[in-house]
Amino acid sequence: MEQREKWIRALNRVWDIVGSDCLTDDYGKPDESMSMSRDEVFEIAGDRIDIYGELTLEEVKEFYERDRSKDETLKKEAFPYERYGW
Repeated sequence: MEQREKWIRALNRVWDIVGSDCLTDDYGKPDESMSMSRDEVFEIAGDRIDIYGELTLEEVKEFYERDRSKDETLKKEAFPYERYGW
């Protein structure tokens, strides 16, 4: 599997784990009025990819050292929608 595909799978895995926590009210209940942009979702998932992404240490290192000029394409491949919510 190509490195980029591994990153995309890892980013989606992270969002699956933490996304619901990001879209809740102060009482932990799902808040249907909340939504997040693709950029916010990508940042949250990227910040936690080392914890929940199920990548090797080398793959995590490569993700953090990636060419960020290509992030827009990576964001759209990992998270095709402009906004994420319930």
